[in-house]
Amino acid sequence: CEIGRYREEKSSNASAATACINCPSGWHQTSKGQTSCLPCTPGRFGQGARQSLCKVCPRNFFTEDVLQTKCQSCKTGEYTINQGAASCITCGAGKFGESFGTGCTNCPAGWFRADGHYEKDTCVQCKLGETTEFKGSTTCSKCGIGEYGNTPGNCTSCSGNTYQSDKGSTNCNDCTTKGIGYIHNE
Repeated sequence: CEIGRYREEKSSNASAATACINCPSGWHQTSKGQTSCLPCTPGRFGQGARQSLCKVCPRNFFTEDVLQTKCQSCKTGEYTINQGAASCITCGAGKFGESFGTGCTNCPAGWFRADGHYEKDTCVQCKLGETTEFKGSTTCSKCGIGEYGNTPGNCTSCSGNTYQSDKGSTNCNDCTTKGIGYIHNE
């Protein structure tokens, strides 16, 4: 029998003993002249009869059992490290899942996802007066000195003739309100 087929070694039916049979879906055979087929193992699948090799599940898809005929996509907020996976892993802190089978994406600037955050498909926006230092952050930090929070998750530098000496502020102070002014030389 050719690759992808087998012949039963012992059979009560005379025609079955001489006929080659296609390996069914979920099974494969890599060698000629075999008496049985081999099961597709976790992380692989056999779609259709007469497979010489089981196919490998692509990244962010998996099979956890033998004899599978198709791969399942990871749930939103889950991913696989490589192709041929037998299970999915939950997105870590600073990352979220956008949809089934797409893996994980870094939270955008101004948004975060802490370790253990129960919602795997969302990030949390930083409060007014806070932002993140980079994409994929796990926490927010206060706006720095010389900045203010004009919208949640966003810090902006104070404009001319204003200042901010405190972190996490939501506005800038006018230089003239505290007696701080410009010295005018003539």
